[in-house]
Amino acid sequence: MVDRWQTKRMMILFGVISGGLVSLAFVRPYEKEIALAELVLQLSGARGAFAMGCTLPDLVRFMLRMVPNMLVVMMLGSQLYRHFCTASVYVFSRYPNRLQWYLKSLASLFANVCFFELIFVTSTVLAAMPRYRILFSKSGVLLLGFHALIYTAWIFGWVLMTNLFAIRLGSSRSFMAMMTAQAVCTATLAFVRIFERNGMSAEFIKLFIEINPVAHTVLSWHQGAPFGEALAHSRYDLSPLATIMLLIILDIVIVLAGAAVAGRYDLLSENRETEED
Repeated sequence: MVDRWQTKRMMILFGVISGGLVSLAFVRPYEKEIALAELVLQLSGARGAFAMGCTLPDLVRFMLRMVPNMLVVMMLGSQLYRHFCTASVYVFSRYPNRLQWYLKSLASLFANVCFFELIFVTSTVLAAMPRYRILFSKSGVLLLGFHALIYTAWIFGWVLMTNLFAIRLGSSRSFMAMMTAQAVCTATLAFVRIFERNGMSAEFIKLFIEINPVAHTVLSWHQGAPFGEALAHSRYDLSPLATIMLLIILDIVIVLAGAAVAGRYDLLSENRETEED
């Protein structure tokens, strides 16, 4: 219980600090007022009302915006793993229902991710209010909810994968592998610019983007109901519904893989942490 409240306090503190810093660094209207929808788009790479491009400067700025998410993965990336270590010694020997234990631990992990994202987006908006006049609208509020939903699903997937790989590889190797994977996915978006310069078809470019999971976290690349004009300047017309479904399906696959690992893997037979030393 103490560890749970310590994690909650850590999520609150980090959510407030990171949300404030991201707001100060990246929320930049052209005048002294900003639409809420524009503010939200800037949290995922847009500059003003303009969609994020695939140039090197745009991708670098995008990666900087993703730093808080990566740090959350680092902070929560060993939560389930630590519980699994403890359970392997004290719980599983007399409590054989590993699936029930796994689901309880999973719920706690998901709650921490949701808690961070809620604090983060709230702090981002509040930090902008003393500096600029924020124009609230229904589409802006919906877009803020869409941002919170896809980033919650995004962070949760990476946090869970980091924990599961930690069971197999050790925590340090697992975190480095996950960060490398995210960096590679982001870097490959630079090929879009090359494809466009070489006259590749729009259908091929869109398909290339759709199969890259990082691309689905760029809100300014989406278009469709119910966001209306909030996504009128979309660059690649990704479907918001398809993005939500894709991230949910990926999370379900990771959850099922985790259930298999938790149910079959005996941590006591190997010590990955000491092997790293």
